[in-house]
Amino acid sequence: TGNTMLMYSAIAHPQCINKIVKHSVNTINVTNKKNETALILAAKINNKKSIIELLNQSVNNDKQDHLGNTALHYAVKNKEPEIVNQLLIDFANRDIKNNEGKTALQLAHE
Repeated sequence: TGNTMLMYSAIAHPQCINKIVKHSVNTINVTNKKNETALILAAKINNKKSIIELLNQSVNNDKQDHLGNTALHYAVKNKEPEIVNQLLIDFANRDIKNNEGKTALQLAHE
């Protein structure tokens, strides 16, 4: 999978995120084999605590995975308004299109 310790923490152990980033600053935006970041993985499973921790660490919230989706795309797909709002507060780009040519806003209308 190519997942890092930070990615596993984003999935199941948000309390470890700060410690990992503190000791490995350059891992915050690293991607796995599917081009997913820790933020994207957290958004895919609706892990609000991890998303907040990652956003507090200046994560790039506009990275796209192998499908062209960002964390915002997944938050919208999962119908998670709190996560969507948090990402938008952190200036997630709402105009990024995925590989299907759809923005997060377009996904919201499906």
